[in-house]
Amino acid sequence: MSRLLEVCVVISILAVQHCSCSLSAGGQGVCSTTTRVTKTRTETSVQGYLQRYRTSCGAFGWGWRGCTRYRLAYRSVTRAAYYLTNVTTYACCPGWQQQGTSTCVDVDECAQGIHFCPSTSTCTNSAGIYTCNCIPGYGRPDGGSDDGSGDKSSDGSGDKS
Repeated sequence: MSRLLEVCVVISILAVQHCSCSLSAGGQGVCSTTTRVTKTRTETSVQGYLQRYRTSCGAFGWGWRGCTRYRLAYRSVTRAAYYLTNVTTYACCPGWQQQGTSTCVDVDECAQGIHFCPSTSTCTNSAGIYTCNCIPGYGRPDGGSDDGSGDKSSDGSGDKS
């Protein structure tokens, strides 16, 4: 129906949201899709380890031979951490098109002639949708009544009452 000009992505991480456009949830004609994705981040921590070193064993550091000793030392280590987060994509719903970066406007399929109503019906545009209502003297091919529920009438070969 309509081609989107821009897609807005909101990534929720620790209650912080970033949006590359200003389409917002709850806006008129705005639809959203939320998916779970796995993300990676690098975590850094401090790790203690025993460091080996050589020293002399004699009195005052003068000695007969070298000794191996160990001391507690620290080093910085990193690792990859995986976590799940929600990625919500906002876009205009079917029957709407984006205008600028923050608004979805109704597409008037009737005025633009892009509806699929047969010639035996009239097209009526509403917010986000359109309905085809049978003109007087024509009925639906399934024998039902035209109750204004948006059912399409026949394709031009409808029953003439």
